[in-house]
Amino acid sequence: MTLLVSRRRVAGAVSAALLAGWGTAWVTRDDTAPLPVSSASVPSASVPSASVPSAGPSTTASPSAASPSRAAVPPIVVNAVDPQPPSLLEIDRIGVRMPVVPVSTDAAGAMALPPTPDEAGWYRFGSTPDSGQGATVLAGHLDTREDGVGPLAGLVRLQPGDPVDVTVGTTVHHYRVDSVHRIAKAGLDLSAIFDLGGAPRLHLVTCGGRYDRTHGGYQDNVVVVARPAP
Repeated sequence: MTLLVSRRRVAGAVSAALLAGWGTAWVTRDDTAPLPVSSASVPSASVPSASVPSAGPSTTASPSAASPSRAAVPPIVVNAVDPQPPSLLEIDRIGVRMPVVPVSTDAAGAMALPPTPDEAGWYRFGSTPDSGQGATVLAGHLDTREDGVGPLAGLVRLQPGDPVDVTVGTTVHHYRVDSVHRIAKAGLDLSAIFDLGGAPRLHLVTCGGRYDRTHGGYQDNVVVVARPAP
């Protein structure tokens, strides 16, 4: 049995905490060089949608829609039995081995990231590596004043083909990086990031680009799309 919940969780999931850096970022970066991006894009999928009265993502399946401000978003499906959450993210090429914790949304409807950049959050209303479809979303802070720079700062250095491992229970799910994107926050397609349909894939998200304190912090997001390894 499932309960279908239609509200602005996905629409605001990255806009306040993840996209804006939530006011905790402090490292000023001039990270303006374009990232290597493969020709593959996030696969499209037909998913149910709920009307959002104000801010919401585009319903297209590209992670970089031009106008994400007004659109429909997928509703949240809450299972009677929660799936087993991912517990560990490993990316050998950039030395990442970090715990993953389930996260929900905060009072503002934003994805509630772990407070420390040394942990990644798994969006528990989305897919898992065991789901067989949709995007598993792992996200975290780039840095904080208290902790400094976290492991996800290295996402910008990943290249297509790099291996990524996600542990669920006793099973290690193997992925390979398909593409790396640096996207202006205003252009991020949240519908594609949190897509519940289509082929299984992994989305890793953190802040990036230039840090501008007067304009809300980091101006971009780094989005890594990885596919299950054959």
